[in-house]
This record gives sequence, structure tokens and C-alpha cells, in this order.
Amino acid sequence: MGSVKIKDLIKSCLECKALPGMLVMAVIFVMGVLSTCLHPLEEADFLGLYMAVVAFKQGLNPYHAAAVLHLKLYPLLYLPYALYLFYPFTWLGYALAARIFLTLKLMAIVGLLSLWHRLVNLNQYRGLFYAVVPLAFGGGLLWDWRLGNVSIFEQLLIWLGFYFYCKGRNTVFGVAIILAASLKFVPILLLGLLAARWRKKELWLGALCFVLFLVLVAAGAAAWPDLTGSFWENLHGLRRETGEGNAASWEFINDVTDWLLLKTGGRLPALAPFVIYAVLVGGILAVTGALFWRLRQMEQKRADLWRICLTCLAYALIVPRMKGYSYIILIAPAFFILNSSRWVNPVLPFYGLLVLFTFRSFQFLGPNLEPFYCFQNVYYCLWLACVLFALCCRCIWRETASPTNRSG
Repeated sequence: MGSVKIKDLIKSCLECKALPGMLVMAVIFVMGVLSTCLHPLEEADFLGLYMAVVAFKQGLNPYHAAAVLHLKLYPLLYLPYALYLFYPFTWLGYALAARIFLTLKLMAIVGLLSLWHRLVNLNQYRGLFYAVVPLAFGGGLLWDWRLGNVSIFEQLLIWLGFYFYCKGRNTVFGVAIILAASLKFVPILLLGLLAARWRKKELWLGALCFVLFLVLVAAGAAAWPDLTGSFWENLHGLRRETGEGNAASWEFINDVTDWLLLKTGGRLPALAPFVIYAVLVGGILAVTGALFWRLRQMEQKRADLWRICLTCLAYALIVPRMKGYSYIILIAPAFFILNSSRWVNPVLPFYGLLVLFTFRSFQFLGPNLEPFYCFQNVYYCLWLACVLFALCCRCIWRETASPTNRSG
């Protein structure tokens, strides 16, 4: 009986039209797995976390682990209670712990792909979207894999929340977002999705989840006041992160104003970046709110997918810190938007944008256009998010204007 089931499973896999894309994706991931498994010290983020917990177990300040242990480590940017999540890894040697961590990340990626497929059906176009997954948005997944960051677990929680949101289980969605934000603060903004249907009950639930998150943070600060102070010191010490390490709109605005200051001899007001950023955030939120209102006309299942896409894109465009691997949140929305845009084959423009990223040198344009090719190089993911946001808005406007898509 068991052998029959295994044969049926193998047969269904072989008959799956998405198999070519899955195989390409698997090859890319295997190459990444082998490289990182052979050289676990490349996982800089995990190394920093591991050594911070080691220092903590020795009674030292984990937020000063680099100075205390005389090692070159990334500063610890997680709240004190997160240290206990990594305690079990320090029961093992670093090399073995790093490989177990990679295995857990691989399982998380499989779970994430499963959630994406359930929501947006990745099997279309013979699974070519699968082949894009490791490369999309500057190879965000591979970047996360190489650094040993926890971003993939954060994304798994976020998309688990989105999945339950589409099922109407908003409380589970709220809990998932709180758990994701407990690793990094910024995802708590995704609770704004509970305002998307303009329902009072969901607004109250969103407010309650936000308060619970603040209580969690406050409880951690009360339990470990000294460590929490060190955490804020590390966070403040980041100051400005520019370049591909933080392709966020806030940093782009700062880079542009810095360039203009050089050209104008320092004649720009000091508050100019803050004003521009405030206008940008206000404009994105206004457009997003207006489209949420229009989506009330649409059948709920499809409208929920559009709400998720719009929320993810607005989130990516307004948060002040957006690392390369944080753009993983836009991979599934990009597939859904391109598939809904009425192109003959939506895979082609997405691959075209990836080629644009690969062809990184635009210096042939000459020195007068230097800002263009510099900003294109550094802020590629941000540009792609802007294009997708505009396309998302267009698709929602078109579909809500069509009588066939109205719920009546």
C-alpha cells in the first residue's frame, strides 16, 4: 500500500508541468547550500548571534560581544528575549550549529513556497516563476541564505499571517505579525492590513494587537533594563546605512539631497529630506487608502489578494530601513501583479528586469548622467518596487471599474 502511494507521488511529480522551473530553482539553491555549508563562517549574521549568546552565557554584555571577544562581528540588533531563542545552538560547536540553522532555513523556504503557491499558484507558465524565486529582487533569498539572517523565518510568519487573513482568521493573522515583529520591529506596520476592509471590528483588533506588541516590548525592557539600553545603543549606532545594504526610500532621498547639496553649494534647507519623505509617505498612504476603498466592490477572495499586494508594496516603499533580503516580501505579490496585468507572458518582463539588474554598469552614459547609473545600481530593488506599485494601482483601478468583478 505504501509503495503504491510512493509510486503515485513520483508519477504526479513527473507529470507536473511546473517541474522544469522547480528543477532550476532546486539547482540554484543546492549550489548556494553547498557553498555555505562548506564555509559556515560566511554566515556573518548567524556568527554574530551565536557569539553574542556565547558572551551572554559567560555573563558578558552580548551587545558588546565584538569588543569583548575581540572579533569582527555585526552588531546585535535583536531584543534581549530573542537571545533565548538561539540558546540551543550554543550547545553545539559553531560549524554544526550553523549547518543545523541552514537546514531550518531550508525548511522555512519550503514552507514559504507552499504558502505562496496556495495564494498565487506558482505552477503557471510551466513553473518558470519558481526559477525566478532565488534571483528575484537582487537575489534576496540567496542573500539571506549567505548571511545567515533570520529574515526567512520572519517572512514565513508574515505569509502565514497573510494566509490566515485570506481565510478570515484575523486574530491568527495579528498573532503571526506580532511574532514576526518580535524579531524586528518594522513588520508591526503590516497590521495596517486590518484597516483595509474598512470594518470597525478589524480596526479594533489591529489596535489591540499593536498594544499587545508594545506590552511585549515594555515587559522585555522591564526584565532586562541594562541589555535593552545596550540594544538601543546598537540601533542608534547604525546611523545611516546606504547602498545595497539599505535600499529604502528614506536613504535614497538622503543620497539625492546630499548630491544636490554638493551641486548647489549647501543651499538646501536641512529639513528638506524630512519634508520630501513625509510627502512621499503621505502620498503612498493616501493612494493605498483610496484603492482599499475601491476594493470593497470586488469579490472578497481576489480583493484580499490585492489588499495583501498593495500593503506589501506600500510597506516596502515607506519603511526607513529595507535591507536587500527584506524585499523577499515582494516576490509573491510581483508574480500575482504581473499575472494579472494582461501581458501575454508575465514571466518575460520580470526576467527582463532581472537582466537589467545583472547589467549593472551604465557608465557608458557619460559623467553628466552619473547619478542615474549610480542610483540604478544601488536602488534597483526600490525602483522595481515603485514600478510594481504603479502597476498594482493600475490593475486594481481597472478591475474595480469592471462590472464583472463587482460583488453586487
